[in-house]
Amino acid sequence: MRFFYYISSVLLSCLFVLFAVDTAIGCTSFMLKTDDSVLVGKSEAFDSGEILLIVNKRGVSKRALLFARMKPAEWVSKFGSLSFNLLGSDMPIGGMNEAGLVVDALWMKSTAYPEPGEKTAVNELQFIQLLLDTCASVENAAAAAKNYTIASIKAPIHYFLADSSGETGVIYFKDGEVFCITGDEMNVPVLTNEIYEDSVKYLKNFQHYSGKEFLPISMDRLDRFARTAINIDRFKDLKSIPAFAYAWDILSSVQQKKWQYSAVYDLKARAIHFHSRRDWNMKKISIDALNYECSAPMQYFDINSSFEGDIADKFQPATEEVYRGQVEKVIRDVPFMRNFPAKLVQAIVQYPKSFHCQ
Repeated sequence: MRFFYYISSVLLSCLFVLFAVDTAIGCTSFMLKTDDSVLVGKSEAFDSGEILLIVNKRGVSKRALLFARMKPAEWVSKFGSLSFNLLGSDMPIGGMNEAGLVVDALWMKSTAYPEPGEKTAVNELQFIQLLLDTCASVENAAAAAKNYTIASIKAPIHYFLADSSGETGVIYFKDGEVFCITGDEMNVPVLTNEIYEDSVKYLKNFQHYSGKEFLPISMDRLDRFARTAINIDRFKDLKSIPAFAYAWDILSSVQQKKWQYSAVYDLKARAIHFHSRRDWNMKKISIDALNYECSAPMQYFDINSSFEGDIADKFQPATEEVYRGQVEKVIRDVPFMRNFPAKLVQAIVQYPKSFHCQ
């Protein structure tokens, strides 16, 4: 059966309407390090909590699912991964691969993606999966970002990167160019919903950074950045508090009205801990507990399922019906997606049929 990899200009205009709405989405990502642990926290806010944790396999040949008439990127997945997905397979909002790389998306209204050019393209959500599939470190991911262009579905996002060595980074698009912040330039391991450099400059307003203001308490994107940065810096003097517990305290302090789930990626222990708005039971999955062989069945776990503890044996077969059910629920949940075209739904839910083992 033949599958298409781009959507017509008429449907693309529908996507622009769907994603151009300012939804006041407030997400926060950060890294917390000790001598023994490297933890990444993520608080996700959106109108829908219909999120699936999906097992992505290694050795899979893929061609980008595009929503514009551009040349699609092609690649073979080198690493298996676990990803949090809102729109079926290969369209994650964040995840971790078996090399210990984390990539998370956060809304940034001022994002401006490049115009079509010579580079092959991938949409902004599948870009996360491409990095998880092919990169082992922040350095690898930052280099790879410069090799592709974004065929946007009009979701204005930027990306927080982290790896098991304790490195962090940010990838964002401004004025049609890609910017990568890594190494010494990434001296504050936090990202919210504003350009990173502007967020760092904002810190100068606070007493902790020789300014005049006290610890900010609002849920504004810059105040969340500052509060998280200050709390991470203060942790250096709090020897009696376990890092894992402190990471969850930080996540609680940035939880938005539209909060849907929080996760702590333990990069040294190679595990993900998470809970959701609809099920507060803490769940855990080891990145090494699952089968990433290309021939293995595709699997998923609904993050709102009522389980507690290790979920390694709770994954179920991922089918077209599962993806369709998820996408249709998301459409019902999100007001500006109510008129989501049926052809787009079909393209998304059938996309995994295009995969083949290398």
